[in-house]
Amino acid sequence: MVRLREGKDRMSLRCATRQPEQALDVYVTVPPGLRIEAKAEEGTVQVHGRPRAVRVETLSGDVILGIPVEDVRAELVWTEGYVRYAGPPLPRVERPVLPRSSVPSAAPPPAILAGKLGQGRLSVQVRTLNGWVELGPPTAPGRMILGMLPPQPMTRAARVLAENRQSVLGEALRRLEPRLLHLIEPEGPVPWPAASAEEEEVIRLEAPLVNLLLSVTDAEGKVLSGLAANEFTVLEDGVRQEVRHFAVETSPFNLVLLLDVSGSMRGQFELIQQAARRFLQVMRAEDRVALLLFARDVEVVAPLTHDRAQVLRALEAVVPPLGSTALYDAIGYALVEVLGPVRGQRNALVLLTDGRDSSLAYRGTPLWTDPLRRPGSFLRFEDLVLGVVQSDALIYPIMIENEAELAAALNESGREQVRAGTRLAEEHLRRLADLSGGRFYRIRSLNQLEGIYEEIAADLRTIYSLAYTPTRAERDGSWRRIEVRVARPGARVRTRPGYFAR
Repeated sequence: MVRLREGKDRMSLRCATRQPEQALDVYVTVPPGLRIEAKAEEGTVQVHGRPRAVRVETLSGDVILGIPVEDVRAELVWTEGYVRYAGPPLPRVERPVLPRSSVPSAAPPPAILAGKLGQGRLSVQVRTLNGWVELGPPTAPGRMILGMLPPQPMTRAARVLAENRQSVLGEALRRLEPRLLHLIEPEGPVPWPAASAEEEEVIRLEAPLVNLLLSVTDAEGKVLSGLAANEFTVLEDGVRQEVRHFAVETSPFNLVLLLDVSGSMRGQFELIQQAARRFLQVMRAEDRVALLLFARDVEVVAPLTHDRAQVLRALEAVVPPLGSTALYDAIGYALVEVLGPVRGQRNALVLLTDGRDSSLAYRGTPLWTDPLRRPGSFLRFEDLVLGVVQSDALIYPIMIENEAELAAALNESGREQVRAGTRLAEEHLRRLADLSGGRFYRIRSLNQLEGIYEEIAADLRTIYSLAYTPTRAERDGSWRRIEVRVARPGARVRTRPGYFAR
């Protein structure tokens, strides 16, 4: 239920669900310079930009105020008496010492932080029972943290990854998340168990084929087709290997289209839908496609299927979840849960995102090392890298630039933080593409996607497949570096750079 009332100089919006157990997300965009008041019983209240004044009242919800703080007059009240706060230093308002007989035993007195920064022209008032209050950019210098963020609720993506016994990602999550320790059986299997004395000789003599998918382009980036097996040379740790299998792959692909619909991509969902439809059109009928959306968690809109109509129907029915961005968890989920069961086939992941996992905003703060409490992915990027190396899927990240939009309402310090976040996000996406043998793209507008999708489709149609038995048979867990050369002037090969001998 939504009610909108307009007055001479005031507009009020009241939203409620018909059923008490239902939840409701409300997103409102207003011009800068207005006074904003928000009341909620639970859930997170967020205000971003440059308002004239902010007043928030909530019972148990958190309050995130992404506003400039160099000119703020703030009063923050926790009626339950326990401060939970991150932001610029504010003095605590000392409560008068009352006679023991006059202190009520039923409830503690409220805790209050109040003070003025700069000239204090932007008024901020927050009143909450026990919620977490965050004021200003999370990476601002001199930031103080009082109390602790509550542990994040486990997402479906994180739980599925943690329950997987064969992936390094599951091992990493179980190590990071104490709430998942019950998933580890005391004597159960681990991803790569250590060999017993009797098994050691057998395992050390095993040398399974190493399979590679390769894309070869000329100096101008155009795909080179028609190459023969004798034009390829494979080196492992600098030692030439004998190629046992070679083919120009024309077999179907299993392709996951992973779309970012988090809050940082708000306002672009219709364009994202159009982009997904266009990509489905350029794929071959024999290819299987899965469609996944992600924000705080992952939603499987359509599993791997040949049925394009099913995917399109599911896409049209989607309501974007928005929220924070758990990018690394989403990629890990797609590799393990969707493409893991078809490992060994031709697999690819096309990712459309602005590249910013919400955890990056806390880099350099105490919460950076606490994935259980900071927003964003449970997985660390370093752990995701190991999962990408373990997977045989090609990854094609498409990064949408939205730096100007994110920085519009910030001061110079805030804009520099956004620029630094963009650089780090691009670095991470490029690394994922390089590790998998895919290709990285950066675009300014979703309108640029059509040519990119056709380029990716052409790339997937001209993939070479080769396999070799390593001359070094030990499976000691060490990293083996792979180099593939092609006897054509100016030829460039994209493939995974190596593997762990496990």
